[in-house]
Formats: sequence, C-alpha cells, structure tokens
Amino acid sequence: MSECSAAPKEPPRQWRPEPDAALPAGDTTELNRTRLALAANQTLLHQFVQHTPAAVAMFDTQMRCLQASDRWLTDYGLAGRNIVGLSCHEMFPGLPDRWKEVYHHVLAGAIEQCERDPIPRGDGSVEWVQWEARPWHKPDGGIGGLILFTQFITERIHIEEALRLSQDKFRSAMQHSPIGMAVVGPDGRWLEVNPALCKIVGYSRGELLVTNFQSITHPDDREAGLHSVRQMLDRQIENYQVEKRYLHKAGHVIWVQLNVSLAWNPDGTPRHFVAQIQNITERKRAEEQRKKLEEQLRKAQKMEALGTLAGGTAHEFNNILGIIMGYSDLAKMEVGEGHRIGRHLEEVLKASQRAKEIVQQILTFTRQQKDQRKLMLLHPIVADAVKLVGATLPEKVEIVTDIAPGASSILGNPTQIHQVLLNLCTNAWHAMKNGAGLIRITQRTVTLDETAWALHPALHAGPYERLSIEDNGKGMDAATLARIFEPFFTTKGPGKGTGLGLAVVHGILQAHDGAVVVQSQPGQGTTFHLYFPAELGAPVIPVRTGPASMPAGAGQHILLVDDEAALAQAAVLSLERLGYRATGVHSAAEALTVFHQQPGGIDLVITDLTMPGMNGTDLAEALHQVRPELPIIMASGFGGLRTAHFARGPGRRTVLQKPFTTEVLACAVHQLLSEAPRANDPEA
Repeated sequence: MSECSAAPKEPPRQWRPEPDAALPAGDTTELNRTRLALAANQTLLHQFVQHTPAAVAMFDTQMRCLQASDRWLTDYGLAGRNIVGLSCHEMFPGLPDRWKEVYHHVLAGAIEQCERDPIPRGDGSVEWVQWEARPWHKPDGGIGGLILFTQFITERIHIEEALRLSQDKFRSAMQHSPIGMAVVGPDGRWLEVNPALCKIVGYSRGELLVTNFQSITHPDDREAGLHSVRQMLDRQIENYQVEKRYLHKAGHVIWVQLNVSLAWNPDGTPRHFVAQIQNITERKRAEEQRKKLEEQLRKAQKMEALGTLAGGTAHEFNNILGIIMGYSDLAKMEVGEGHRIGRHLEEVLKASQRAKEIVQQILTFTRQQKDQRKLMLLHPIVADAVKLVGATLPEKVEIVTDIAPGASSILGNPTQIHQVLLNLCTNAWHAMKNGAGLIRITQRTVTLDETAWALHPALHAGPYERLSIEDNGKGMDAATLARIFEPFFTTKGPGKGTGLGLAVVHGILQAHDGAVVVQSQPGQGTTFHLYFPAELGAPVIPVRTGPASMPAGAGQHILLVDDEAALAQAAVLSLERLGYRATGVHSAAEALTVFHQQPGGIDLVITDLTMPGMNGTDLAEALHQVRPELPIIMASGFGGLRTAHFARGPGRRTVLQKPFTTEVLACAVHQLLSEAPRANDPEA
C-alpha cells in the first residue's frame, strides 16, 4: 500500500532576468556576454542534475522529459538512452493512471509525495519507492512543469519488515513462554515482563514496570550476579547464570534461576538486559529433602554399623558377665549366709548387674527399630506416657484414659510408642482453642473381619489392640486430612512445626505392622485410631527380683547348650547346686547327640541363641519335632524379633536375658517345669 500525500502548497520562487529590451540598444557585446552567461548557467544546471547522486528528473507541462540525473536513468533501466522529449507513457508504458492526477495536482502548484510506493516488476517482484514531485517555475513565474525526486527503498523496507517480524516473534515467544522473561534497562528497571514472570512473583505487569529488579530480590541475594553484570558490561563474558531468591508479593520466598544476556546499541553502549527467569522452588525443596534423607541414610548406616559392632561385642561381654555372675553366685552359696566373703561377692554381683544394664543401653541405642520390638502389654506404656505428657502440657488440658481390662500383648517398641503418644497429644494441644481442652485416650481389643482393608489397606482380618487419641480441637477439612502424613507438611505457622511429627507416627505404625486411621471434621475435633496386631501367645516371663530362698529342683535332668565353655560350666554347677541333674554341651550338634541318646530322659533344655553352625532357634525346632512338649529356655543377650517369635511358638518356652544370676535361672527353670509334665512320667 502506498503512503502518498499532497504537501502544503508553497509560493513559487520566481526568477525574473532582465529582458533584452532593458539592455542598451545596439550594445551587442553586452547582449552576447549575457547570452553566453545564460548558456553557461544552463550547462552547469544540466551537469548538476545529470551528475547528482539523487534520482532526479524534470518534466514539462506535457509530461515530456527535459532532463534526468544519471542515477535516475540507472534506477529505471534507461541508462544510455536519449529520453529528452519522451513522455512518461513512452518511457513507462505501464504507468498507472493515478500519475495523471499527480501531474495535474503538481501543475496546479501542489507538492505531491509518497513515503512508500510499490512498483511491480516484470518478473513479479515489487520495488518500493519513496518519491516527491514539485512544480518548477519559468522566469515569468508560470509553472513550467515538475521535478520528480525518487529513491528506491526496497532494501530498507525488507530490513524493516524483517525487524518487525523478529520483534513480533520475540514478543509472541515472550508472551507465551512458560518460563519467565524480562527486558531490563541498564539502570535495573523493568522495561518489559511476560505473564509467566508475573505469575512467578505475584505482581502484575504494571506493578513491575514502575520498579526495578532489586525491589523483589531477597536482601541477602542482592549482590548475587552483580560481579557477572560488571563482567558483561566490560565485554568479558556474553551471558551468565545465577540462582537467587525473589520475594513473592504474598510475602513468601521463591527460588529462581536467572539466565542473563546483554544487548548492545550500534554505538557500543548497552541497550538492555534480557533475562530468563525459571521458578526452581520445588527443585530446591526436593534437593533440601534429598540432603536430609541422605543425612538420615548416613546416620542409619552409621548406626547399623555401630549396632553390628555393639551386638557382637555385647554377646561376648554378656558371656563374660555370665561367667562372673555364675561363679560369684556359686561362691556365695559355698560360703553361706552372713559370711563377709559373701558380702564381697554381693558387691561383685551388683557391679555385674550395672555392667549388664550398660550393655542393654548400648544395644537399645544402636539397634534397628524392628529389632527393638518385644512382646509387651500396651497399657503400662500408655500410663507412663500419660504421666510424661501430663507434666509437659498446660493445666488447662485435661487427659482422660479409658483402658479396657483383659488387653492382649503386642509386639512393640516402648520408646517408639512413647514417641507416638507424645506427638499426637502435643498436636491435639496445638489444635485446641486458646490451648485448653480435653484429650481422651482409649484402648480396646478389637477383631477385624475381611472388610478391614476398607479402614486401611495395611489392615487384615484378625485381632488388634486399638489405641485411640481423641481431642476436641478445631479439626481438619478433607484437603488437610489427605496430606497430614506427608513429610514436611504442617498447618502450623513458621517456626512452630517441622511437618515430621505425623510422618514419624505413620512410619512407626508401619514398622509395627499396624496402621493409623484418622477421623476429623472442621470444628468437631480429631481422633487418631492406632491399630497394633494383638499377640495371643504368652508374653516373656517377667523376672522376679528374687525371693529370700531360691526354688530348688528335684533331680530333673536339664540339658544346657552354650558355645562358651566357662559359662556352660558355671550354669551346670549352679543347676546342680539347685538340685538338678545337668549335662553341659558346647554346640547344637552335641546337644542333638545327647538328646537322641535319651530323648525321654531330658526334662528341660536351656540353649544359647547365637552359636556357630546351628543356632538356638533351629535347635529348638529340631528338638520339638521329636518331643513337641519339651520345655525350652532360650538364653540371649539380644532380645528382639527372634526371641519374641520364639516365645510365641508352641509348647512350653520362655526367654532368659543374658547375663543372668543363679536366682533368675532358678526361678525360670522352676516356673517352666511346674507347667509341664515330667519326661519320665507315665503321662508324658
């Protein structure tokens, strides 16, 4: 489309030479001189027009060419032709009719011009021309024709169009980019921002364009990248990348990654910075969580290695303590009551007991979670936890317990269950209005059927101990309820919670092969139901601190198995002192040989758990295949799952924690034998 218009009419500039009549009559010399001067001027004007670098042509009132510059002839393909006297239509047969109107307007005194006028070429291409046509005047002041100035601007038009397309593409890419983009001036002010950046920082485009990038930068990160900016301005680098923090309009911190480059003006001065801003907040959180998990893994591996070392050391140390305690008890029995050597030996036994407790603390500290579980009743742990929680919570919080009688045992970790109760009671307190309210703790034995999975996928049909912690706090909506077990999720304010408490509760119940079922509604409080699988087998026999006199045997035959010879010898001597017949061997293979020689002549077996070759558990299984009713005592310095599973097995069995005193041994043997028939009885 052409962009043509008529320029404002200018008054003609008239040149009025003196007429010949004004010259002195008969003065032919002066007349000739004047004519020569005029001819010279015309020649000079012709050469000026011909050789001017602009495309210029003069036409008369009939549109006939009077003269044209070489540039004009070259631009229009007329170089070498004599075009003087030719009309425009003769030079350009396809000239549009609109040029007649242009001539008419110019011959009427107007100035016509066009900034962009397309000229079709024979090959189908289009040339773009900028032109101006203005009248020229004769000496008498009349219009003698027009002067046409033209300039081909096709290349400039193509450059402008390419620049416009490039700008449109950049603008479109910027507007639709999923990554934040911005143009920033050398002074740091935002010149342009895209919607993605506005979404990242929470500000509108208008709000950002009246500020600079430092206004949303975290105070601690305002120096980040400035060194790289100086390097770019010194042309040492072309771009740089940096991670920093922005402040969202809502007030929270967001992490971004900036990729920044610098555009320059033709004169070498900086024009603007172009920045790509990507929100990496979730990535930074994931990295932080990964670091925490890696640290937890390192700690777990360290604790596992320490536990392995401590376990092996404790086993050996327990054997040594067992020998010390066994022979000390034998010595006490030899010297009798009231002897001063007996009092000395009592101090040895007290020191041995303290050493035993230290070993147990080491094992508890270094043992893995599942290894800490043992058969236990839940309600004593609940009672202890309530005492602890009651002492830490404000007086305005009332704790009520409702424990049903006849509860079953569970396979649990007392320390972890303490932690679960503490976490849940603390959360209940935080959910109470003004920190005042009621926490109700209820324990029931329940039996779930085949629809148990509807409560929780981890639950199965069978007996459970259900521990419920109920509060009358503000409750939770469905959206919050769906996320409460996510690590680091918290509804508490900054600095008031880590978001790990309920995740830990969930993990502990999983480790106990149980589940957590939560019921809550806004304004109606929350109830956490903790399901622990109930263990219907007999719990570990509680050890008495010892009566005044130890129970004695009546000649029953006891087979004792321990790979530590000195410990086995001490136990055998103690049993014989108590009135039993005892046979001591140092391996499971020897024990099986003795047993098979007289399978009906053994009344009770005491075996160590950890031995080379066949261990105590496998030995007990082999013995029970022959005599299922045979009473067996498993002695171990570890405890945990293996001993707990053994205690739940069929037949008369119990577990002795090593090292043990003669008194503890006497009570355990007496209790187990009193519950089982003698091997040589007719009923056996």
